[in-house]
Amino acid sequence: GAELTKIADNAFENCKLLSDVVFPSKLKSIGEECFRGCESLTKIKLLDVIDSVGKCAFADCINLAEVETNGLKYAPLYKDVFENTAFVNNARKNKQMLIVDNTVVDGRCCAGEVVVPEGILHIGAGAFFNCKGLTRIIIPESVEVIDYSAFEPLILGYFSFRFETTFLHKLSNSLLLPKRN
Repeated sequence: GAELTKIADNAFENCKLLSDVVFPSKLKSIGEECFRGCESLTKIKLLDVIDSVGKCAFADCINLAEVETNGLKYAPLYKDVFENTAFVNNARKNKQMLIVDNTVVDGRCCAGEVVVPEGILHIGAGAFFNCKGLTRIIIPESVEVIDYSAFEPLILGYFSFRFETTFLHKLSNSLLLPKRN
Protein backbone atom coordinates (compact mmCIF):
# COMPACT_ATOMS: atom_id res chain seq x y z
CA GLY A 1 0.00 0.00 0.00
CA ALA A 2 2.40 2.78 1.10
CA GLU A 3 4.59 2.40 -2.03
CA LEU A 4 1.67 2.30 -4.48
CA THR A 5 2.04 5.14 -7.00
CA LYS A 6 -0.56 4.21 -9.64
CA ILE A 7 -3.95 2.52 -9.62
CA ALA A 8 -4.56 0.87 -13.01
CA ASP A 9 -7.44 1.56 -15.38
CA ASN A 10 -10.65 -0.26 -14.36
CA ALA A 11 -8.99 -1.63 -11.18
CA PHE A 12 -12.10 -1.40 -8.98
CA GLU A 13 -14.75 -0.84 -11.64
CA ASN A 14 -18.25 -1.88 -10.52
CA CYS A 15 -17.20 -2.88 -6.99
CA LYS A 16 -20.71 -2.01 -5.83
CA LEU A 17 -20.00 -2.60 -2.12
CA LEU A 18 -16.78 -0.55 -1.95
CA SER A 19 -17.70 2.24 0.47
CA ASP A 20 -14.40 3.75 1.56
CA VAL A 21 -11.08 4.44 -0.16
CA VAL A 22 -7.95 5.69 1.57
CA PHE A 23 -5.33 6.70 -0.97
CA PRO A 24 -1.67 6.04 -0.08
CA SER A 25 0.52 9.11 0.47
CA LYS A 26 2.71 8.40 -2.58
CA LEU A 27 -0.12 7.83 -5.07
CA LYS A 28 0.50 9.81 -8.28
CA SER A 29 -2.11 8.48 -10.71
CA ILE A 30 -5.64 7.08 -10.69
CA GLY A 31 -6.46 5.25 -13.94
CA GLU A 32 -9.38 5.63 -16.31
CA GLU A 33 -12.68 4.20 -15.03
CA CYS A 34 -10.76 3.00 -11.96
CA PHE A 35 -13.69 3.30 -9.54
CA ARG A 36 -16.49 3.61 -12.11
CA GLY A 37 -19.79 2.23 -10.82
CA CYS A 38 -18.71 1.93 -7.17
CA GLU A 39 -22.20 2.85 -6.00
CA SER A 40 -21.46 2.70 -2.25
CA LEU A 41 -18.76 5.40 -2.33
CA THR A 42 -20.10 8.62 -0.77
CA LYS A 43 -16.91 10.59 -0.14
CA ILE A 44 -13.31 10.64 -1.39
CA LYS A 45 -10.23 12.65 -0.48
CA LEU A 46 -7.73 13.34 -3.26
CA LEU A 47 -4.20 14.04 -2.06
CA ASP A 48 -2.16 16.96 -3.38
CA VAL A 49 0.55 14.59 -4.70
CA ILE A 50 -1.81 13.09 -7.30
CA ASP A 51 -0.76 14.16 -10.80
CA SER A 52 -3.69 12.74 -12.75
CA VAL A 53 -7.14 11.29 -12.31
CA GLY A 54 -8.17 9.43 -15.45
CA LYS A 55 -11.24 9.87 -17.60
CA CYS A 56 -14.43 8.63 -15.91
CA ALA A 57 -12.41 7.47 -12.86
CA PHE A 58 -15.38 7.97 -10.51
CA ALA A 59 -18.19 8.06 -13.10
CA ASP A 60 -21.44 6.32 -12.14
CA CYS A 61 -20.56 6.36 -8.43
CA ILE A 62 -24.11 7.57 -7.99
CA ASN A 63 -23.85 8.22 -4.24
CA LEU A 64 -20.52 10.08 -4.36
CA ALA A 65 -21.56 13.48 -3.01
CA GLU A 66 -18.37 14.85 -1.47
CA VAL A 67 -14.93 15.29 -2.98
CA GLU A 68 -12.30 16.66 -0.63
CA THR A 69 -8.87 17.75 -1.78
CA ASN A 70 -5.73 18.81 -0.08
CA GLY A 71 -5.25 22.17 -1.80
CA LEU A 72 -4.40 21.14 -5.36
CA LYS A 73 -3.22 24.06 -7.51
CA TYR A 74 -4.73 22.53 -10.63
CA ALA A 75 -7.13 19.68 -10.01
CA PRO A 76 -5.58 17.03 -12.32
CA LEU A 77 -8.93 15.74 -13.50
CA TYR A 78 -9.62 14.43 -16.97
CA LYS A 79 -12.96 14.72 -18.71
CA ASP A 80 -16.03 13.22 -17.03
CA VAL A 81 -14.16 12.09 -13.90
CA PHE A 82 -17.30 12.57 -11.79
CA GLU A 83 -19.99 12.05 -14.46
CA ASN A 84 -23.28 10.71 -13.06
CA THR A 85 -22.34 11.21 -9.41
CA ALA A 86 -24.35 13.07 -6.79
CA PHE A 87 -21.41 15.53 -6.70
CA VAL A 88 -22.01 16.63 -10.31
CA ASN A 89 -25.74 15.95 -10.56
CA ASN A 90 -26.54 18.20 -7.57
CA ALA A 91 -24.55 21.08 -9.06
CA ARG A 92 -26.25 20.65 -12.44
CA LYS A 93 -29.69 20.41 -10.85
CA ASN A 94 -29.02 23.72 -9.11
CA LYS A 95 -27.54 25.16 -12.32
CA GLN A 96 -24.23 25.83 -10.58
CA MET A 97 -20.68 25.76 -11.82
CA LEU A 98 -18.81 22.94 -10.04
CA ILE A 99 -15.42 24.00 -8.69
CA VAL A 100 -12.79 21.78 -7.06
CA ASP A 101 -10.10 23.88 -5.40
CA ASN A 102 -8.99 26.33 -8.11
CA THR A 103 -10.44 24.36 -11.04
CA VAL A 104 -13.77 24.62 -12.85
CA VAL A 105 -14.71 20.94 -13.20
CA ASP A 106 -18.23 21.24 -14.63
CA GLY A 107 -20.26 24.11 -16.01
CA ARG A 108 -22.37 22.23 -18.56
CA CYS A 109 -25.64 23.42 -17.03
CA CYS A 110 -24.66 27.08 -17.38
CA ALA A 111 -26.58 29.26 -19.80
CA GLY A 112 -26.43 32.82 -21.07
CA GLU A 113 -23.53 34.90 -19.84
CA VAL A 114 -21.25 33.10 -17.40
CA VAL A 115 -18.61 34.76 -15.26
CA VAL A 116 -15.87 32.44 -14.05
CA PRO A 117 -15.01 33.60 -10.51
CA GLU A 118 -11.79 35.51 -9.88
CA GLY A 119 -9.21 33.26 -8.25
CA ILE A 120 -9.90 30.28 -10.52
CA LEU A 121 -6.60 29.07 -12.00
CA HIS A 122 -7.73 26.26 -14.27
CA ILE A 123 -10.69 25.37 -16.48
CA GLY A 124 -10.68 21.59 -16.71
CA ALA A 125 -11.16 19.18 -19.59
CA GLY A 126 -14.78 19.07 -20.73
CA ALA A 127 -15.89 21.63 -18.13
CA PHE A 128 -18.24 23.35 -20.59
CA PHE A 129 -18.44 20.49 -23.12
CA ASN A 130 -21.37 20.88 -25.51
CA CYS A 131 -22.80 23.72 -23.40
CA LYS A 132 -25.23 24.98 -26.03
CA GLY A 133 -26.94 27.49 -23.74
CA LEU A 134 -23.72 29.42 -23.19
CA THR A 135 -23.77 32.74 -25.06
CA ARG A 136 -20.77 34.44 -23.44
CA ILE A 137 -18.14 33.50 -20.91
CA ILE A 138 -15.97 35.95 -19.03
CA ILE A 139 -12.65 34.45 -17.96
CA PRO A 140 -10.76 36.33 -15.23
CA GLU A 141 -7.08 37.20 -15.25
CA SER A 142 -6.40 34.59 -12.58
CA VAL A 143 -6.95 31.72 -15.07
CA GLU A 144 -3.60 30.20 -16.09
CA VAL A 145 -4.63 27.00 -17.89
CA ILE A 146 -7.60 26.07 -20.07
CA ASP A 147 -7.62 22.35 -20.89
CA TYR A 148 -7.89 21.35 -24.54
CA SER A 149 -11.52 20.20 -24.52
CA ALA A 150 -12.87 22.66 -21.95
CA PHE A 151 -15.27 24.26 -24.43
CA GLU A 152 -15.71 21.66 -27.16
CA PRO A 153 -17.33 22.11 -29.62
CA LEU A 154 -17.86 25.84 -28.98
CA ILE A 155 -16.20 28.59 -30.98
CA LEU A 156 -13.77 31.10 -29.46
CA GLY A 157 -16.10 33.92 -30.50
CA TYR A 158 -18.13 33.14 -27.38
CA PHE A 159 -15.29 34.08 -25.04
CA SER A 160 -14.43 37.35 -23.39
CA PHE A 161 -11.01 37.36 -21.78
CA ARG A 162 -10.17 40.09 -19.29
CA PHE A 163 -6.66 40.33 -20.70
CA GLU A 164 -4.92 40.35 -24.09
CA THR A 165 -5.64 37.04 -25.85
CA THR A 166 -3.07 37.31 -28.63
CA PHE A 167 -0.48 35.80 -26.28
CA LEU A 168 -2.29 32.50 -25.83
CA HIS A 169 0.06 29.60 -26.36
CA LYS A 170 -0.74 26.04 -27.33
CA LEU A 171 1.18 23.82 -24.94
CA SER A 172 0.61 20.06 -24.84
CA ASN A 173 -3.15 19.76 -24.95
CA SER A 174 -3.86 22.90 -22.96
CA LEU A 175 -3.85 26.61 -23.45
CA LEU A 176 -1.28 28.10 -21.11
CA LEU A 177 -2.15 31.70 -20.43
CA PRO A 178 0.59 34.26 -19.94
CA LYS A 179 1.64 35.42 -16.50
CA ARG A 180 0.34 38.87 -15.84
CA ASN A 181 1.78 41.53 -13.56
